[in-house]
Amino acid sequence: MGSTGRVGRPHGGASGETLNRILGAARTHFAESGYQSTTNKVIADDVGITTGALYHYIPSKAALYAEVYRDTVDYVYGEFELAAHTERTLIGRYRAVMLRAAQLHATDATLTGFIVAVGPETQRHPDLVDLLGEQRRRHTMFFAWLVDTAVESGELADPSCAVAVADLLGAMLEGLARLAVSTGDPLRYSAAIDALGHLLAGTLLAPD
Repeated sequence: MGSTGRVGRPHGGASGETLNRILGAARTHFAESGYQSTTNKVIADDVGITTGALYHYIPSKAALYAEVYRDTVDYVYGEFELAAHTERTLIGRYRAVMLRAAQLHATDATLTGFIVAVGPETQRHPDLVDLLGEQRRRHTMFFAWLVDTAVESGELADPSCAVAVADLLGAMLEGLARLAVSTGDPLRYSAAIDALGHLLAGTLLAPD
C-alpha cells in the first residue's frame, strides 16, 4: 500500500501516532479503492488495531473521510503556498507550484489520487459534502490569492480578468492531476508539467 504517514496537523504521544497511521491508511484505501469499497475494518487491520479501537479515534467512516480530506488539503495547499512564496512573478509562482505538485505525487501518489477522487465521491455520496467544511474552498482561495498578488503588483495586463485567470490556472493544475492518476505514470506527469512551464514561459515553440 501507499504511505501511511500523517500529512497535516501533528498530534502528540502514542495516541497521536495511532491517529496519524489511521489517517494515512484511510487516505491510501480511499484513493485506491474508493469510499464505498473501503471499510473501517480494512483500515483498522492495516493499522493493526481493532475496529472498536478505531471508533475511539473516529466516530464513523464519513467522519474519517472528512478528516482525511481536511488533513490532506491542509498539507498539499500548505506546500503550494510555501512553493509560491519562493518566486516573485505569477508565472514563476505557478511553475513552482506545479513542480511541487509533481514532487508530492512522486513521493506519495495517494495525495493526488485522493484529492482527484473527492469530486466524484461527493456526487455519489452527497452526505459527505457538509462534513468537508471550509477546506472545500481552499483550491479556489489559493488561486485567487496567486492572481490577486499579480494584480496588486501591476503584473496582470487586464485586472478585470483576474477571476478567469485564477480559474484557468486552477483548472490546468487539476487537469494535470487527473492525468497523473489516470496514467499512473509520475514521469509522464512531470513531463507534462515541464511542457506547460515552457508554454507559459514562451519557450515551447520554435521561433519564427
